[in-house]
Amino acid sequence: MLRETLLLGEGVIGSIGSGISTIAIGAVDLGQLAGISAIADFNVLTG
Repeated sequence: MLRETLLLGEGVIGSIGSGISTIAIGAVDLGQLAGISAIADFNVLTG
């Protein structure tokens, strides 16, 4: 019983960690995309 509970907990923690990692990677990608877009807009405005 204890072993199954611990394995379930490990699975849940692993899933949460994976989700957090995915969110962090997505946030970094969005930040980079926003930065690239801002640079491109600045270049268009300044010629």
